[in-house]
Amino acid sequence: MNILNLHIQDFKCFREASFELNNITVMTGANSAGKSTIIQALLLMNLASENPMVSLEDSRLALNFGRVDDIINEDADDHVEFRISNSVFSFNGTDSQDGKIIRFDVNSDENVFAQGFKYLSADRIGPRYVTPISSEMEDCGCRGLQTANVINNNAFTKIAEERLYRPSGNFQIQLDEWLNTI
Repeated sequence: MNILNLHIQDFKCFREASFELNNITVMTGANSAGKSTIIQALLLMNLASENPMVSLEDSRLALNFGRVDDIINEDADDHVEFRISNSVFSFNGTDSQDGKIIRFDVNSDENVFAQGFKYLSADRIGPRYVTPISSEMEDCGCRGLQTANVINNNAFTKIAEERLYRPSGNFQIQLDEWLNTI
């Protein structure tokens, strides 16, 4: 993966900020420093790359942003912009429908999310005696409930060469390598 430059303007706590994202990007900081806001900007861009009309409530991703006024920086006008790679995603709060749906203007030569973007929420749902296994899930789900199932079903799946962390290996070997690195 190449380094991706992310620029956020007038979104939530950020008036203007830039970040570099790599294969593994670790974000640390105090509460309310903007770690979740960076992830939320990526989530909104991912959704807008699929469809420019984005709802601020999405149960698939365990997101509820509230109303458009809640996501625009308090010192800004109504325009929000995200830039990643050569892609620009922007919206005007005044264009929202009922304050719950925003229409993104997307200017992009490439879809930086085409290789996949998975989100695992930081929500804590607490311990469970039983978690139902869903054979229809292809990923872990936004709350990670299907993680054991995904690992079990894909343990011996061969990984495409361009996605390998280390040469050779199936899913289980690659997972072990990444966990050892982390």
